[in-house]
Amino acid sequence: MDDFFGSQLTVRQRKRIEAACVDMWEPFRLSIEQWSPQCKIACDRFHIMQHANDAVDEVRRAEFFRQGPKKPKKRGQGLPAEVDRSTEMAAAEAVGEAG
Repeated sequence: MDDFFGSQLTVRQRKRIEAACVDMWEPFRLSIEQWSPQCKIACDRFHIMQHANDAVDEVRRAEFFRQGPKKPKKRGQGLPAEVDRSTEMAAAEAVGEAG
């Protein structure tokens, strides 16, 4: 990118650059700051979301390892092991009436 700024653009052209949307790769930012310091830098949404998702994943993993493995629930905790047949029939009828 330095080659482009140095050989393809005049000083006047570089001074007139107001904004640029670039990848978040640091050499791009550094090159723009060097050759066109007044230029505002915008990063594309894809890369911003990618960094945000990576940060969330990092926190999630750290929290998982900090807490350690979860113990299995004992019977009677959480969802019932078996669904009552009458409840199952009532749910099926309700779905049939809605359709």
